[in-house]
Amino acid sequence: DNNDSSLIPMGKFGVARGYRVGLNFFRANIKGFILTTKGFYQTLSEKKQAYVSAAGGSTVIYDLEMKNWGVGIDLGTALTGALSWKVVDAAVLFNTATFTNTMNSPGPTTSILKYNSDKTYIGYSVGTGFILAIIDNYISIEGMAGYTALTINKMQLGDGTLLKVDENSSSPMKNFISAGGFNAVVQLNIGFPL
Repeated sequence: DNNDSSLIPMGKFGVARGYRVGLNFFRANIKGFILTTKGFYQTLSEKKQAYVSAAGGSTVIYDLEMKNWGVGIDLGTALTGALSWKVVDAAVLFNTATFTNTMNSPGPTTSILKYNSDKTYIGYSVGTGFILAIIDNYISIEGMAGYTALTINKMQLGDGTLLKVDENSSSPMKNFISAGGFNAVVQLNIGFPL
């Protein structure tokens, strides 16, 4: 935490952006309800930077990248011929993270420390949304908003050295990510009915 000596302070992490690709395994219309099972891969990232006067005028960059594999189910119903409501969209997430700490000091000195999560962590998401059919069964736009619970406990270097609470501590950081929060997804669906 270098905020006390920063000329340009670093903000808090909290808004990651990225992309998602996926596949619907099964979709069926059962008595007016549309049941879908699916799988997807998602990557999210966020970068923060600060200028630290106490470190001789260094620039510190923290880069967080999260990768998630997910399997899920959603249950929806048609509201009109082109608009459907996803009443519930739930998924189990398998999460990993990479945290890169780069310090650019005056002159040719650059220090890069790349930490990875010590294992794959399990989380979940639940939400609701709408699907707008552009070309029925072939192209649609989907929007979903919900809550995601995400936990990453320990981060480590390739040699097993754990990320510390801060640069002045010898205690390893626990609960690197231990929060849930709002998420929103907008996606383009391209279908190939069988």
